[in-house]
Amino acid sequence: MFQASIVIVEDDVMMSEVLSLYLKKEGYDVKTFESAEKAWVHIQKHFPTLLLLDVNLPGQTGFELAKKYREVYLDGVLIFLSGNSAIEEKLTGFLVGGDDYITKPFDIEELLARIKVHLRKEQALQEAKPKDLMNIGSLQLDLRTKTVFKNQQEVLLFVKEKKLLFFLAKNYDQVFSADDLFEMIWGLDSEAELKTVAVHISNLRKKIELDPKRPEYLHTVRGFGYKFFYQAH
Repeated sequence: MFQASIVIVEDDVMMSEVLSLYLKKEGYDVKTFESAEKAWVHIQKHFPTLLLLDVNLPGQTGFELAKKYREVYLDGVLIFLSGNSAIEEKLTGFLVGGDDYITKPFDIEELLARIKVHLRKEQALQEAKPKDLMNIGSLQLDLRTKTVFKNQQEVLLFVKEKKLLFFLAKNYDQVFSADDLFEMIWGLDSEAELKTVAVHISNLRKKIELDPKRPEYLHTVRGFGYKFFYQAH
């Protein structure tokens, strides 16, 4: 069942609280942040359905956050809020991946109506898309066909490499020890050695990473294990 989650990034605390109140009354799961940096930490882990972004924020702007978001995720709705009604500003918003641009001050009922329209479109898109596709950075993982593409070119992986990659990707940003991964992928009765996990991680990095020595996807968490995580630059 489609359930929309909304992230509001707005440094005007009162406006943020009012927007959050109205949206929660509509049944949406809402999180609020006062800066792009704090919002980005949350966004990378929870993939909200819609971002409601103030353009002028302390530190990174809403445009900068939107650009980072679109570099990683093509899905999701981006709506900008701004006191600047200049056409150049609006065009910038659409160029960095925005779906709508609303000028302050605005009518809250109009904003809610626009959000509902965008979310209906997003729901239709999500329901029409294959459920087993993951698009992250330059990688596309098809969980159904068990195929991996990098920059639209298929990456040839051995069976255990695929199982390891897909397991970590499906458990995005979760850390697993080498023992955990060995048990999950090879099984406790396997005659392979524990070090085979590190070997397979190394081989995967050579195949999917731009620079295996500075991995963007398969990260080592020292003292704990490995995780799949991507952060836009």
